[in-house]
Parts: sequence; structure tokens; C-alpha cells
Amino acid sequence: MPEARAGYPSVMILVLVGLIFIGAAVAVGVDVWRENSAHVSVQAFGHAFSQPPWVVIVVGTVCGALIVLGLAMLLTGAAARRRLLVERRAAIRDRDRLAQQASAERAAREQAERERAAAQAEAQQMRLAAQSQPTADVTSRSGPV
Repeated sequence: MPEARAGYPSVMILVLVGLIFIGAAVAVGVDVWRENSAHVSVQAFGHAFSQPPWVVIVVGTVCGALIVLGLAMLLTGAAARRRLLVERRAAIRDRDRLAQQASAERAAREQAERERAAAQAEAQQMRLAAQSQPTADVTSRSGPV
């Protein structure tokens, strides 16, 4: 949350500047409407259009809104793409870390299996050696009777 608060003043400045721009646009629009009671001649796309001032203002507003919407969509898409790339890199790092961990666990398990097999083989050899040794004669141990 401290990161969000770090950008808070800059967001407020942007909102304030945006409100100032909106106020300036409204003031210019009202001035154009009040000063031009006749038709306004607009040249666009190789043609001259004669329209009332409010039509020019509405068309300009719609065009401006479409530009803002397009920029917002562009920035949102770029941010989403950047976020997906960061998540993908993190997922790849996690995958690699888990693969190394699994490899280490597999190697440890194989080593334990080899040690257990070696211990079993040694125990088997000891049993075979104990069974193959001749048993001592019972009478020779007890001494004279």
C-alpha cells in the first residue's frame, strides 16, 4: 500500500490539470458559440462545410472523446501486455526452480535407493558368511567331563 500512496499526489495533479483542460475547452466552446451566430465554414477532406457553431463543437467533442478512448485502450492494452510478460517471466522462474528441486529430490531418492541396496547386499553377504562358517563342536568347548 505504501507504493500506491507514493503516486497519490501525482494522480491528484493529473486530475486537477484534467479539470482545468475541461474548463478551458468549455469556455472556448461557449465563446465560439456566442461569437458566431452565423454558420461556420469548415474545410475538411477536400470539401467546405457550412454548419452552425454547435455542430462544429459537438463534432470536435466527439472526435476528442474518440481520441481519448483510443489512447485509454492503447495504454490499458500495453499495461496488460506488460503485466502478462512479468507474470510469464515469474512463472518460468518458478517452473525452473521447481524442476531443479524435483531433480535434486530425484537424485537424493536414487542415492538413498543405492545405499539401501548396498546395505542389503552387505547384510546378505554377512548372513551367507555366518552360515558358511563351520560351527564349533559342542564337546570341545565344554572341556573334560
